Amino acid sequence: MDSDLEAIRQARLQQLKNNEGGGNSSESSSFKPVGEHIAQFLEPKALERLSRISMVRPERAKQVEQYLTMLIQRGALRNKVSEQDLVQILDGITRNENTTKKQTAKIIFNRREEDGDEDEDLLFTSNAANTSNKKNNQENEDSDDDFFD
Repeated sequence: MDSDLEAIRQARLQQLKNNEGGGNSSESSSFKPVGEHIAQFLEPKALERLSRISMVRPERAKQVEQYLTMLIQRGALRNKVSEQDLVQILDGITRNENTTKKQTAKIIFNRREEDGDEDEDLLFTSNAANTSNKKNNQENEDSDDDFFD
């Protein structure tokens, strides 16, 4: 059983060497895998996730790699980074981007200068005229009521 497993590993290793040496693969030229110096600090699921992220959003994967490199240089990593840790790192990077966008975005209100109180005068005048007309109408109705009483 061990000899079969070893034979499979050797065959796979040889296949990978042939693919890299030929350079015929279009994927290998467009897809940059995660750096080896970072890969040794990632669990397999985290490494797989980061490689998928690098295919979809290479700039985000590069930010994660830079962050992990910084942690490695400081000696802050004691264990391998799990997939959940990687998700937390991604959330932190996203939150950081959102806060910087909010800080840089400004809302500017351009209000027109008021040209005077002319419009307001018309509004108040028309309201005053309406109320005086209503009073006159009520007085007329009251006088009519007196006629019938």
